[in-house]
Amino acid sequence: MPVRQVEWTELFALGRGKKRAAGTVTELLIGGPYPCLSPPEIPPLAVVNEMLAKPGGGGMNGGRRWRQFALSADDYTELVADLVSSHGYTVVDVPAWVANGDDWHVWIMERRWGVPSGPQRSLNQRARDLKQQLEEARADPATPARQLAALYLQATRADEDAEQFLTPWIAVPRFSKYRRVYRWLADARRRQRAAEMAGDLAGAAAAAAEAERVGERCAPRLPDDEWPPEWDGDWPDYPPAEEKPPRRPGRRGGGGHRSAGE
Repeated sequence: MPVRQVEWTELFALGRGKKRAAGTVTELLIGGPYPCLSPPEIPPLAVVNEMLAKPGGGGMNGGRRWRQFALSADDYTELVADLVSSHGYTVVDVPAWVANGDDWHVWIMERRWGVPSGPQRSLNQRARDLKQQLEEARADPATPARQLAALYLQATRADEDAEQFLTPWIAVPRFSKYRRVYRWLADARRRQRAAEMAGDLAGAAAAAAEAERVGERCAPRLPDDEWPPEWDGDWPDYPPAEEKPPRRPGRRGGGGHRSAGE
């Protein structure tokens, strides 16, 4: 059976225009500068439909946008057959707990890189819960400024914890150290923002000064430049050193774009 035909908009790099395009659902999901699917595993129907329920997106290299739609079970069967027969994808047994895009990403990171799914799911859930609390507090005019600022700091730190949990598995050691120090810089900026929200001018000024100091020193000329020794104990690694996995031979790390299919 033929794969479903759809239309979308191609966005050119650097905002240099756009054009209409058409093709199969397969071509929509695996093409473009930031593909939704990344081989070889094929996500479940629920995850694919979550991708298609969003209007698409892009970045500096361009992107794709489409009118949201969903695949039927028959549409999905045709998509899977095309991915397997023509594009080298593989049908795999996916755990029952993989019910959405976040779960799919967690499972893929465990399958491909050995990142334990349990802690990652817990961190993701905590970040989602705090984000929801923050949104509810922002929507309530009676929320005190200091309470809102505290929730903002908790929510943004939780989101950072969830994101940075992956670093020891996917980044080379010296890049991991850079990310650790950059995280210190980002946290100083968050504390500045939280202090401003709470009306704490002195706290905001102190955090801004710290951010400026860290920012001047967290971008060495080369990745392996010597790091200031006083920084080694100032910001703990996450997870702790004894929990870090060994590097896998033949694996290359990096901080590239996270596609919707990973």
